[in-house]
Amino acid sequence: MNAFYAFNLNKIAILVGVLQPPLYYIDGPPAVNFGGLGFVAGHEITHGFDSTGSQYDYKGEKVNWWDTESRAIFENKTQCFIEQYSSQIDPRIGKAKDGRKTIGDDIADNGGIQLAYKAYKEYAGVHDAEKDLRLPNAMKNFTKDQIFFISSAQFFCSNDDLFAVSVFYENDEHSPQFARINVPMSNFPVFAETWNCPEGSRMNPKQRCTLW
Repeated sequence: MNAFYAFNLNKIAILVGVLQPPLYYIDGPPAVNFGGLGFVAGHEITHGFDSTGSQYDYKGEKVNWWDTESRAIFENKTQCFIEQYSSQIDPRIGKAKDGRKTIGDDIADNGGIQLAYKAYKEYAGVHDAEKDLRLPNAMKNFTKDQIFFISSAQFFCSNDDLFAVSVFYENDEHSPQFARINVPMSNFPVFAETWNCPEGSRMNPKQRCTLW
C-alpha cells in the first residue's frame, strides 16, 4: 500500500490498495475513516508545502516562488521540528534519527493530522452521525474524537525485529513509528484536550512546534 505526492505534477496519488481496512471502511464510522485515510490524504497534501514541495510552483516547476521573508520564517519554524525529532530516542536501539533527514515527512505528518481532523469536524457537522455508532463493544467507551486519533495511530502499528529496525534507521527517510504518532499529536492542542492530558506532560507540552 502506498500514497505519494508528485512534485513535478503537483498531484497526489493514493493507490487503490490503500482503500481498505484499517485505513478505510465502506460505510464505516467517519471518525475511523478520517483518522485513517483522511490522515494519509492530509499527509500527502502537506507535502506540497514541505521542505521540498515549497520549491515547486502550481505548475510543478521548480522555481523560487516564496519571498525572502516567507522563506526565512519557514526555515526558522522547520528548525524546531528538526530539533524535536532528533531528540526522539528509540528505546529499541538507544538512538534517534537525524531530523534533518526526515524533515519532509515530519512536516507532512504534522500537517496531515491537523488537516484530517479539520475535514472530519466539517464533515461531521453536516452529516448524520449514525455511522459512528457502528463500533466494536471495546470502542464504546471512547468519544468520536478519541476514535479519530486511535484510528490515525493504528496506521503506524508494526512489530519489527532489531535487524529490521537497524535497516530502517540506515535507509528510510521517515521517522520511527512511535515518533510519527507521538510528536504530531503532542504538537496538536486538540489531542491534549481530547484526552485530558495534564499541562506540561509529554503529550501536552508547554512549547510546541508549529508551521502553518
